[in-house]
Amino acid sequence: HALEAKVRELEISVATKSVVTKSSGEQSIADPMYLLVAVGSDPIFQRDLVAMRKVKARTGIRWTRLYPVTKKKLVDKMSRESMNRRPVKYIHFALHSDENGLQFDDGIASPQWISENVQGARLVLIAGCRSDTVGDYLSVAEAVVALLEDVPNDVAARFTEAFWGLIGEGVESEEAFHRAIDTVPQISEFAEYNG
Repeated sequence: HALEAKVRELEISVATKSVVTKSSGEQSIADPMYLLVAVGSDPIFQRDLVAMRKVKARTGIRWTRLYPVTKKKLVDKMSRESMNRRPVKYIHFALHSDENGLQFDDGIASPQWISENVQGARLVLIAGCRSDTVGDYLSVAEAVVALLEDVPNDVAARFTEAFWGLIGEGVESEEAFHRAIDTVPQISEFAEYNG
């Protein structure tokens, strides 16, 4: 029976691609690495999907895309995953943004709306220009990465690939942020980490 239990434990571990926390070194089987990628319909955001496919090929990270993303699609997905006891903990937004909020395909989502609808998220990356105001509102997330100014999309996509690749390898979010900036130094003065 002990051997069967160990086999089951290993199967669960492989199936969920658990995240290793740097502080304790312990592995959490109940907290699989699953990323929700919310992408706007502007063709420039296709680069984020390409970046995420590379991350998946390299790390095995599981992700689902919402494309083109609407506020309704986001709320429905978050609700569905929560009802299935798989709350979304990691979110990547690839949308146009400014101090008024994120530009979903069905309208602007204010910082307050975003905050109310991503409660429980552990880590959010907003790959949208001038998204720092939205990021400031996301105190409901443990950590938020936002961009302060207009950034060329190819630079943002390379940063996306570097950052989520490190997260998928089990690197802690703040360290992943700094290492991703080292990999894509062009974004260093435009990116902000709040955690």
